[in-house]
Amino acid sequence: MIKISRISKIFPIFPALFCFSCSTTTKSDVESYQEVLAECIKERDFHTQLYIFPETIEGLEVTKFVFSNTTDLFNGSWLMYLDIKWDEEGFSKEISRLDEVKAVYKTGDVKPIIKFEEKSLYLSISKDNRYEYALYNKESYEIVYVSNQLYDWKDTPVKEEHILPGVTIPKELDDGNNTYNMYYRYEDGVGWEVVD
Repeated sequence: MIKISRISKIFPIFPALFCFSCSTTTKSDVESYQEVLAECIKERDFHTQLYIFPETIEGLEVTKFVFSNTTDLFNGSWLMYLDIKWDEEGFSKEISRLDEVKAVYKTGDVKPIIKFEEKSLYLSISKDNRYEYALYNKESYEIVYVSNQLYDWKDTPVKEEHILPGVTIPKELDDGNNTYNMYYRYEDGVGWEVVD
């Protein structure tokens, strides 16, 4: 049996290598939103196309914007968090846009965003520690957009009231075990991404 102290003598670089390979990027300036959005959509390790997020936020009342990415040797954690207060007309148009969000695959298959009206929620991902959704408030005209891949909620700036509430995926849309990912379709255990 090899003792732990002997392993650390044999492989002293492993802990250091692991720690030095970690890096976190964070942005919160509204001016960087469109650039960050475009980069995230292209980033294959952030397994989403971010369809729920507005293409531009220019001229809008942004209460909060945070982008964060932590990479290490094995995977990456990603977060997009956007809180917008709309005027009445803009809110109505944005809700109409969200109603129409869907992923259309090259095969012709379509996976829609799921609307939970009783929770004021649009859901595009809830699977494998990946979450993407928009929460809306009809009284304040506020819409919060969140995409969280692998971050523990307590390690994010997402307000507690903006963390995804529990939902039951409709049976006809369930990817299995009460999960859903609009950007992937599954056949016989194989997943196909919308951009494939």
